[in-house]
Amino acid sequence: WWQRREPIWHRWGAVLVATGAIGNGRDRIQWGAVADFISVHYAEVYYFPTFNLADSFITIGVICFLYQSIFGKKSHAKK
Repeated sequence: WWQRREPIWHRWGAVLVATGAIGNGRDRIQWGAVADFISVHYAEVYYFPTFNLADSFITIGVICFLYQSIFGKKSHAKK
């Protein structure tokens, strides 16, 4: 699959979505739940909303798919 001439955005999107899904699955198996949102604070003044890495990968992967579908060239167009 990787050696086919798929557009780069499509390949990276698939890798990121699969990696995020595996990470969430691992958390589900290991901890029984997936922490989707964690609040990080410093010195009781600065609060930073933080998403888990797996969800970030899935989101970026979907953005790659959307970018490819909107702006990408059709690699396997019917002739």
